[in-house]
Amino acid sequence: KTLRPDFYLYPHFPVYFNSIFYAAYFAKNNLRKVASEKSIEPIVLAARNFDAGSPQSLYLQRGISLLLGLLCVFGVWLMARLFLSEIPALAAGLIFALLPLVLSFSTLAKNDIYLECSLVFSFYFMFRLTMTGKSAHYIWAAIFAAIAFDSKVDYAPLVFLALATLVRAAREEQSFADWFRDRRTWLAGLSALSGLFIFSPYYFIHWTKGLEMAGWVYAVSALNSYNHIDYHHWWLDRYSYCLVVLLPFLTGIPAYLSALAGFLERLVRLELDIWFVLIANFGAFTYGYLSGSGGTFPLYTFMHLMPFFAILSVWPLQLLWQKGWKKISLSLGLLLTASALLQAQNYYATNFQAFDQIGPRLVKKIPPGAKILGYSVYLPGPALAKFNYLRAWPQNLDRKAVESFNPDYILVYRSDFAGFEKFFRDSHPANARLQELLSGNWGYKETERLEISYFNSRFFKWLDPEFVIELVLLEKIH
Repeated sequence: KTLRPDFYLYPHFPVYFNSIFYAAYFAKNNLRKVASEKSIEPIVLAARNFDAGSPQSLYLQRGISLLLGLLCVFGVWLMARLFLSEIPALAAGLIFALLPLVLSFSTLAKNDIYLECSLVFSFYFMFRLTMTGKSAHYIWAAIFAAIAFDSKVDYAPLVFLALATLVRAAREEQSFADWFRDRRTWLAGLSALSGLFIFSPYYFIHWTKGLEMAGWVYAVSALNSYNHIDYHHWWLDRYSYCLVVLLPFLTGIPAYLSALAGFLERLVRLELDIWFVLIANFGAFTYGYLSGSGGTFPLYTFMHLMPFFAILSVWPLQLLWQKGWKKISLSLGLLLTASALLQAQNYYATNFQAFDQIGPRLVKKIPPGAKILGYSVYLPGPALAKFNYLRAWPQNLDRKAVESFNPDYILVYRSDFAGFEKFFRDSHPANARLQELLSGNWGYKETERLEISYFNSRFFKWLDPEFVIELVLLEKIH
């Protein structure tokens, strides 16, 4: 077979990790066959024939994702303890755990949760190596940076690792030559290279294929062509939009303002660890934009920021407590907790509520067994279980595919196309195809449109009238 540069098809770390759980599951259910036949062939056959869409597979993958999500929270708590006292560090971990993006990755995100988990621990050990200079921290930081690359071809942690070693060298007043000759620098480099090879042999050997996916290779040429969404409002500029609209939407307005205050406070004081936050911002807003943004919005952009955001949002509370303003600190802490809980509710409202609401209505309207083609990121759950439902990724919207499946109805979750409609209008065909579908040119007419309200939805709709969460049902024109 011809090799294709698709890291999902080749041995890499998530495959190894998943295989351990799958092997344990199959061994548990096939031990009698193994004992009677004195061969592990039953386990091998069961694994090969394992249906990725089966309930067992979903349960296993959810369990793995949840485990890695909990490890993420633990890693953020460890990192927070480097800068905060015990209770604020716990609060930072709680805020991180309730962020919709983290909840999403911790349910069934496959490679995304591997990336977030490896990012958190690579950042933690990079902080440690800048503080202590221990060789072990160099090695662990390099290993987790290699896992992060393998998960989503994310070069950013490797760049951050190099900068972290330079920061440590500066703290030890080393020259560049001393840094280059330092045994720890070589340990970090060799550990990273070894990790890249072990975790992803294909991309190590074919490194140019991975380089083609790095955002900075084509970001400069593509940046100016669709940098602005709306020239009449500054917050609808592409970069401002992410900071003024998307980030508060993902984190909650109180936590967003608190994190902004914490960031500015440390920036004014020029704390030595602020370099990392600046690098994370730079990496997220330059590297992450075009390399893995997806249709919903450039959410991968914020993966690098979430651990820092959680810590910075709690930082002002600790300062207020230390200055004797304990009641104000406690009040703000309760406000942040309430906001985090509302954000967790918003995760359900903005991703699943529309399907749960429209399901009973479709049961009355559509005959059982009707073919429905749905374009969304998430599976619709039990709401549409009575129908012959096929889910497709928004980026794969294609007229030939629609005609091939020939559905009776098409469900379009508009918010999952928002990134294509707003950020990638001219650079990705999904936007133009969606407009053709909605206009009736593909032989389907709109019969129902369900808009979802969520906490603070009026505010975000005021900022951007197009910022809506809605589900559109189209029926075949006979």
